[in-house]
Amino acid sequence: MQSTQNLTNELVSEYIQSKYDKKYLTGKIKEILEAILPEIATIIKNRKEREATKLWDNIKETEEIKNLFRKILDKTDRSILIYVASKFQNNQYFGTKIIGEALI
Repeated sequence: MQSTQNLTNELVSEYIQSKYDKKYLTGKIKEILEAILPEIATIIKNRKEREATKLWDNIKETEEIKNLFRKILDKTDRSILIYVASKFQNNQYFGTKIIGEALI
């Protein structure tokens, strides 16, 4: 999954808080993506829309997505999870890239 690694690297490079070293941050973001991508794939599986931007617009604020991030809250670093959730919900570029990964 080279594209997941690329997405992880992009998220790490955008992370502006310096309290984490790059290796730790990379591992945690990868862990979060590995947890959410299959769940997002399940959420979008039965939707007729297949275009990433429209899918992102339709699901980014749903309870399913909010519950997905809540579900993994105890399993990872809270501030890093909030960062990834925020990038998904508020940043079209990253939101659609995550949707695109889930579609694969």
